[in-house]
Parts: sequence; structure tokens; C-alpha cells
Amino acid sequence: MPPAGDAWETTPPAAAHLDPARVAELIDFARSNESDVDRPADYPARKAAELREALGPHADVEMVGPFTPPGGANGLIVRHGRIAAEFGDTTFVDEIASATKGFLSTLVGVAIARGSIAGVHASVYDGTGLAELASARHRAITWHHLLQQTSEWEGTLFGKPSSGHAGARYGEPLRPPGEWFEYNDVRVNLLARALLEIYRRPLPDVLREFVLDPIGASRTWQWHGYSTSRVSIDGRTIESVSGGAHWGGGLWMSSRDLARYGLLYLRNGEWGAARILPADWIRATRVSSPRNFMYGYLWWLQHDAEGRQVSYAAQGGGSHHVFVVPEHDLVAVVRWLRDEAWPGFLERLLTLATDRPPLGPPHYDFARVNQDTDTDAGAADD
Repeated sequence: MPPAGDAWETTPPAAAHLDPARVAELIDFARSNESDVDRPADYPARKAAELREALGPHADVEMVGPFTPPGGANGLIVRHGRIAAEFGDTTFVDEIASATKGFLSTLVGVAIARGSIAGVHASVYDGTGLAELASARHRAITWHHLLQQTSEWEGTLFGKPSSGHAGARYGEPLRPPGEWFEYNDVRVNLLARALLEIYRRPLPDVLREFVLDPIGASRTWQWHGYSTSRVSIDGRTIESVSGGAHWGGGLWMSSRDLARYGLLYLRNGEWGAARILPADWIRATRVSSPRNFMYGYLWWLQHDAEGRQVSYAAQGGGSHHVFVVPEHDLVAVVRWLRDEAWPGFLERLLTLATDRPPLGPPHYDFARVNQDTDTDAGAADD
């Protein structure tokens, strides 16, 4: 495993059994598909416009969290624990947008391992007493529902209504928890708020102590909430962090630190001799939701046409990706890739290894979302 800080071991692509020509072509692809090369000075206004376009006329587009000055395209490929390719400034601390969600999933896994949460099927209300979950309907929401984005929670949190993410479903009756997948940042922020009740101290401190310091990450990363998200815990005012950054905030992190995070998952929660996350938690993260086979516990899952999982990823718009490819012992981070270009990036990534059969190509079937009726198999062992 790489030592702490930036002292990674590097290796030429060929020595890592990666095709050098294909690696060069992949990097050229990423550079040529950089998103928003001429980014506007008023970046929050751009984010607001993107939210309105994505979510429709009922979207809440008021920005209430901070923003980084956007960096440029960059990324790296890690094979067998060594950097085999790198481009751009991979030490630049930048927003990771909804890739933040994966870190909330990590903190649920830590809490379960430490006995602070009874299990993924436990009621979130029973473990936290949050007023936002006090109704009879909301008391049925479990950690599993929040992790798979099937909670169907309804309400307003930190001034943001959950209905603002409903899109074409706006005004329709909600389903019982577990019966509908909806990508909803308000509900993800509810998960962050619930975890604050569990840990009773700032989540950035928890992430640093139990995850990022043990894997040797830098101290340059930051995790922000909103101007509206301060709460009182045991007499202290604490900021409840953003889990998705739709209105600013969220995690800001370098690509090199993200690569460490991806490598932790590739190694099934171990870092050298230390156990950081249970292996069962990593496996549970990768189990498809019955309502969206492309989604696990706040990580996106990629499959080939036969349904075999070829990779999984923490992903955020903009776009920012941490791809984990277990069969090729490979992690890749890419930043500021056009949203429509990331499938092409992944397809190329899955063909780099010269000592393993190529994987993929990835297959996406959005028509299946909320159509599956299989028994839910996404729970970790309680």
C-alpha cells in the first residue's frame, strides 16, 4: 500500500501489464472531453441552471454552500497499488460533487462495525430520534432505504424540500419506503444528518479518524455543509455536511486522495495489516438495488450485457469518478470529464490490462429502473 502523503510508487504502464498505447489514448480521450473548458466566473449560477435543466421547474436552485474554483481535467490509474499513469494536477483540491455520497456509505459501514448502528434494516428513527422521521410512515425508513435512495422520505431539510428532486413525479403520491428509487440530494442530506446523531461530532472528524488518516490521505481535503445546516448536538453547534453538493458544499478532495479511497475498496476494506472497513460492507455496497440494478449503497454499479458486474464507482456530476475494477486489480480517478463521455472512458479503461481478458463493454438499461421486482438482496449481514 502507498505510504502516507504523496509518496506513491509509480511504474510504467507496460510494467503494470497495461497497454501503453491504450493508456495514452485513454488520457487523450479524457483531455479532449474535458467539461466546461471555459468555465464561467459565476460558477454557482451555472450550477443553478444545470439543476433547473435536470430537475424541472420545481427544482430549488438557491445555492447555500461554498464552491471551489474549478480545477482542470486530471486523473490517474492505479494498478497493483502503484500509479501507472497520471495526467493534470492530481493534487488540486476540487469538488467531487455526488461522489461525496460514497463517503456517507463508508461512514454507515464504520458505524455498523463499531456497533453504533444495529444493522442496515434498523429503523433510522429508532437509532436517532430525529424529528424529521417521527411520523408513523417515516419510522419505517431504514438505513438500507437511505443508502439505496428508496426511502421516499417527504419533508424539508435545511430549507430544501424533498419534492424539488421529484422531476416528472412532482405532485404524485409517494410509495412506501423501499418501493421506488429516486436520486434525491435532500434525502442524502438526511442520511448525513442522521449520522451526525449517531456519531455526535462533525462527520469530517469521524472520516479523518476512522478512514482517511489510517489510509494516509493528505490533510488538504475539506467537507462542507450549507449556511443553513448548523444544528445543536449536546450543546455544541455543528455543521451537518452536504452529501451531494447540489447546492454547494460537499467534499473537496484531490485525485490522489480519491485514489487511496478507491484502493481501500479494491482491497476489500483492508489497508496493509489494518482492517478499516468490514469486507462484508464492501460486498454489500456492490449489491444491486431491486429498484435500480445500476445502484448499490450510494455507489454506482456497472455491468456488461450479460449482467456481470465489471466495475463500481463513486460518481459525481461535472463529472468526477472513482472507478474500482476488482478483476483487473485497478483503480482509476478522472475529473472534469463531460457527463456524456464517462461511459466511453470506462469502456476504454476496461481494455487496458494485457494480462487479463478485457471486460465489458458496460451496458446501461435505464428502462429497468423501478421496474425490477426481485427480492431485495442488498443488505449487509446484521
